[in-house]
Amino acid sequence: MCQAVAAMPTDWMCTSTSQYIDIHGELHDYEKVLSFFETIEDEFDVLKYCSGANAAGRWIFQVYSREFIRELADIVNEALRTLGNSKPVLEVMGGDGRLSEFLKTQVSSEIICTDSRQGEYDIAYPKWVLKMNALESVEEFGPSVVIMSWEPFFSTVGGEIVDSCVPTVWIGDRNHCAVHSEMFDKPHIKMNSEFALGRKDSFGSREFNTDIYLFNWPSAIDG
Repeated sequence: MCQAVAAMPTDWMCTSTSQYIDIHGELHDYEKVLSFFETIEDEFDVLKYCSGANAAGRWIFQVYSREFIRELADIVNEALRTLGNSKPVLEVMGGDGRLSEFLKTQVSSEIICTDSRQGEYDIAYPKWVLKMNALESVEEFGPSVVIMSWEPFFSTVGGEIVDSCVPTVWIGDRNHCAVHSEMFDKPHIKMNSEFALGRKDSFGSREFNTDIYLFNWPSAIDG
């Protein structure tokens, strides 16, 4: 139940039915998103909120803001320019596809989103999110860039994708995603994003462990 009080600065955080809003219903500025999750952390429970206890019943792993999406789009567009090909960008393990939706107007290539839909989470999958596992997706579409966000805890699939030599953007918290994967033994770039936020971060104390990591990145390969 939303604890924000009407006419207070936090009243935008609640719906008319006293539920916390879906923070991914639209893109908000980073500072507004951070303020929202500080309030959730203080007055409710971040993990509960991110596990469907919000107005849309949405599951949230990575937390998006205008600045984060712009940063990610710039990273992908730079790779596309360097590669100089017209192959699509592929998001695997894409869940409800919200990241692809936010990116598609800012990335200079088609974005395809897939998910295996294994049913572990109560996620509302749009029809355009293709039911396909990550490795099948890479083989099927031969993408220019692969994006994966919050790879599951025990997954090693990300490492297999990196082994295929495709440029890969991996987003998440290394303490809670793919913890047994050996992919981080391979060359990679840690972006130290100032806008990356995740469901396991501590918002009030500003302890953020979520980041963007790049593998097989063309600018690094080219030197």
